[in-house]
This record gives sequence, structure tokens and C-alpha cells, in this order.
Amino acid sequence: MTVWNDETVSTLTELIASGKSQREAATIMGLTPGMVIGKLWRLGIKSPRKQRSPALATIKQTVKVKREKRLARLAIKKPGRLCFNLGITGRLL
Repeated sequence: MTVWNDETVSTLTELIASGKSQREAATIMGLTPGMVIGKLWRLGIKSPRKQRSPALATIKQTVKVKREKRLARLAIKKPGRLCFNLGITGRLL
């Protein structure tokens, strides 16, 4: 007996369209999350991502800037070393 028929596929797409996560849809339908994720993958349906908080985006940007500054200092201190992450070699102008 197959789990996926027209009715279950339409129920799944409605749940995902209403904003439910893949895990929540699986629980509601009585299926495993792997079954739901696999079916959505085969159907080509992507569940909408939840919005991250603006504070998290700010923190990530700050960490990125600090990392780039650290790598630039390293490139200045050791001019013969290739800095792959920034794509620079030697001294900065």
C-alpha cells in the first residue's frame, strides 16, 4: 500500500503553503519527517524559510567584518603568505 495518493499530496502541499514546517506536517499527517521531506523534494516544493531576527543578521555581519580585518592584518604581517579567503597576497594598498 502506498502512502502517497492525490489526497495526501494535496494535504501536504496545503500544510506547507499554510506555513507549517516539514516536521509539523509530518506529525499532523502521521508520517515520518523523512517521508515528507523526500516527497517535497521529488515534487520540487520548497518550504518557506522562517525569518531570522534582525539581531542575528547584525551579529553575523559583525563577525564577518572582524574576520576580514583579521585576515587582512595577517596578510600584512606575512607578505609571502597567500590569503585565500580574501584573494590577496602581500601588502594592502
